[in-house]
Amino acid sequence: MRASIGNNIHMMFPMVDLVEEVIEAKKLVKEAVEELEKEGKEYKIPPIGIMLETPISILNINRFADFVDFFSLGTNDLFQYTFAVDRTNEKVSYLYRPYHPAFWDLIKEAIDSVHKIGKWIGICGELGGDLRAFLLLYSLGIDEVSVAPLKIPILKLLSSKIAKIDVSFDSLQEDELLEVLDKHYQKIMEEIVS
Repeated sequence: MRASIGNNIHMMFPMVDLVEEVIEAKKLVKEAVEELEKEGKEYKIPPIGIMLETPISILNINRFADFVDFFSLGTNDLFQYTFAVDRTNEKVSYLYRPYHPAFWDLIKEAIDSVHKIGKWIGICGELGGDLRAFLLLYSLGIDEVSVAPLKIPILKLLSSKIAKIDVSFDSLQEDELLEVLDKHYQKIMEEIVS
């Protein structure tokens, strides 16, 4: 909170499922404020958000509305907890299918729900830096993407060239979704190269 003075800092609580967890975490923020005030230190409470890393957290978005300023999709854990699969476990890694339409339907639900309550939503996790996934995230209206620094230039270039893709996850199979994304991605890459 001291570092928030003159800086663009946000505070985010990870692995939150229930409102009660946010309330408890914000009690710790209040304790820190009281401590800073006793010490006579200057501070600013930054915007506070939560990570959406489980299906239940997405189902609870409306309940979080009065307690947080923003949300972030943690796609690595969200995938793992949605599909009950550890992508690093060789015995079940074949189940790691990040382009399964049901998973994207869940992401769409999160983005739409957050926007309905007037907040913003970002994404962190490997999916944000995947160029095909970025096309979908952009189309679904994600507000912010957190990626490794080396990916920033290509994503900036990509975002200046893409148009929103209208995709219905209800009617698509995984291979059809990938086909649609590949077609759009190749078209954009051809424009960039020429």
